[in-house]
Amino acid sequence: ADTPFFALLNDDIRLHMSALDKMLGYLRDNPSVGLVGPRLLYEDGTQQVSVYSDPSLLRMLFKISGIGRLVHQKSRLRRYVVRSGLGRLLGVASLRQDMVTGSVDVVKGAVMVVRRDVYDAVGGMDETTRAYGEEVDWHLRIRQARWQVAYVDEAQVTHYGTGQALSELCGWQIVEDRRAILNYFLKHKPHWQSLIVRCAIVAFHGFQCLRTGLFHRSQWRTHFETCKLGLCWTRSRSE
Repeated sequence: ADTPFFALLNDDIRLHMSALDKMLGYLRDNPSVGLVGPRLLYEDGTQQVSVYSDPSLLRMLFKISGIGRLVHQKSRLRRYVVRSGLGRLLGVASLRQDMVTGSVDVVKGAVMVVRRDVYDAVGGMDETTRAYGEEVDWHLRIRQARWQVAYVDEAQVTHYGTGQALSELCGWQIVEDRRAILNYFLKHKPHWQSLIVRCAIVAFHGFQCLRTGLFHRSQWRTHFETCKLGLCWTRSRSE
């Protein structure tokens, strides 16, 4: 197909009236923008996190340690942080609800519309992991190629998936989430930062192995596989 744009859509979304038209219109009106995403809503109409900042070492350690579950997207603590304005103060886009249409680091990958020129120049998303984190790497590569990634607040989409929002990852999802974090740091961050990420994965999931080994065999295996990933996994030379 020779279409100048194409959309990548999750199977758990519902497009609101003219959502795609508004995103396409923004791309046509802003030739420096290569990819856009909409405002995502929960089924009850409340706002879902739609925009992220680039991963930082401190925030990823916060996530790997499990402390991040205290501020999952529907937690009372997160609502307090958002309402207090700390998200703006800290420069963390996912902790803000006052985002307006414009250039951002990352839009959530549930709905994305991208220019074919951008896809042809940059390539698609990294297939190193089975799930999680692909858009973070992709959007960074798009921006490195001198295109902008933009959030279009006027385009609204209901997103029914809540697993990540509630930090309810389990089994292979935990392994792939940690692989995605390590993959990003190996590709885009200094070597010392990727070493710290490895150490954090091994330390936290090693501790969880000891904690769950006697009573929760399936959980033990998940943490063992994740710990092994932190120790041994690396990107193949062809990637």
